[in-house]
This record gives sequence, C-alpha cells and structure tokens, in this order.
Amino acid sequence: MIDDFIGSGTTLLRKEEDKWKGKLPRFWADIAEVLGTHFDADWVLAVHHYVATAQAAAAIEERHRLKSEEAGEKDWFRHVEFTFGMVFPDSFSVHAKDELEFAELVHIYYDDSIETPHMKKGGSDARWGFGDCGLPLVLEHNTPNNTIALIWAETAGEGEAHPMRPLFRRRQRHL
Repeated sequence: MIDDFIGSGTTLLRKEEDKWKGKLPRFWADIAEVLGTHFDADWVLAVHHYVATAQAAAAIEERHRLKSEEAGEKDWFRHVEFTFGMVFPDSFSVHAKDELEFAELVHIYYDDSIETPHMKKGGSDARWGFGDCGLPLVLEHNTPNNTIALIWAETAGEGEAHPMRPLFRRRQRHL
C-alpha cells in the first residue's frame, strides 16, 4: 500500500466505539477470504507513505500493535511494515503555546462552519487542523486537513463568524 501523506494516522487505522475502522481494516475485509489461496503464509504487508508526521508514525505503530493484540493472527495481518520517505519532526508543527501572536489570529479568524462530522473525529475543532496537528503544510495536489485551517478553509462567515479565505484551496475528500 502506498500513499502520499499521513498526518495523524486516523484515516489509516482508528478505533471508534469499540470498532476498528480505516484503510487497513477495509483492506483486511477485502482480502481475508482469499488469504489461504492467494497469499504465501509468510507474506508481508508493506505500508509506505512518502511523507509523515512523527505523530502519525508513532500513532499507527501503536494502533496496529493494539489491533494485533486484540484480533490475533487469524483475524489480522500477521506481518506489517510501516515505512516513510520523510518524517517531519514534532517541531515542524505550529502550536498555540509556542506562537502566541499567531494563535490569536487563528482564534479571531476561525469559522466553525468548517467542522464536519469527519473533522470532529480529530478533536474539538479544526482550528489547528485535523487532530490538532498544526501543520504549516501544502502539497502540490492538495492541502491536508491536518494543516492549520487559516491556510485552507473557505467560508462565507455567516452570523458572528469571520469569513475565511484560503491561501491554498483544499479539495475536500471527507464530508
């Protein structure tokens, strides 16, 4: 499995209300029936992301460990290797406690109408991006939702909210 970017690890593997969800559980469901006939006994699932945050790299290893312990060998992948082309260190992220003046702008110019049910899975609001990742990141083909909302969000600013105009548009894939 190859993907371009992983910011929080939530899209790949997460537990919601005692049920595992994400790309890995969907892939497992797709291949579980044919493991005995289409795969060698010692096959390895290689999951590679070109770019990752340190937060995501640690989270998916831990979530995979928990899922493996819970499921056992017959109901989950026996061997998984997670690799990354580049891992942004924790210091790459921007956080309110470190950037007080910027945090004030993030607070003033935030419109909570960007908060979809999907975004709520990442935390209380999307101000600092999905999962509070606080990324100052724009990829050539899209802006991740883990990026600070001021960079990608677009709203009309209804009611008391300030309208948001994106520096870099985001193509929404999760609604």
